[in-house]
Amino acid sequence: MDATKEQATKEKDKSQNGVSRRSFMSYLAWGSVLAFIGQTGAALFEFSIPRGGAVTSKAFKVGKPAGFKDGITYIEGKKVFVVKKGGQFRALSAVCSHLGCTVNWVASNDRIECPCHGTNFDKETGKVLAGPAPRPLDWYELRLDGGELAVDPDVIVKPDKSLKI
Repeated sequence: MDATKEQATKEKDKSQNGVSRRSFMSYLAWGSVLAFIGQTGAALFEFSIPRGGAVTSKAFKVGKPAGFKDGITYIEGKKVFVVKKGGQFRALSAVCSHLGCTVNWVASNDRIECPCHGTNFDKETGKVLAGPAPRPLDWYELRLDGGELAVDPDVIVKPDKSLKI
């Protein structure tokens, strides 16, 4: 009688297309695992392919070297100072390292000052003289491009690096 009960139970478990509940749940579980593996593989594959397009530089031209006098020149709209001393040129960020305010060259005090919170920076090194700024101003790469000075704010250089012309 056990054999007939077992056969009756199997017949009850089968749906109209002949798949048992156990088989259906097994197919569902394996399908979920395969879908997860497929999605993970697709994401990894997409991540490994470099994005199209060339990397663009934010470099910009600031003028011909002959147009700069010895001292500090603020470049309007670019938040950068061009510092000329003899035949050497350097580019100094005009963005305060404290909260991102635009700093000013104050000739009467012979230093760079932040109007927001009073940080004072040395014009030669960009180092903090006084105030809350946590670090010096950044120095940017400066190069000649077609006879003009070009500043690249993506490339931070040491304070002593200069372009000699």
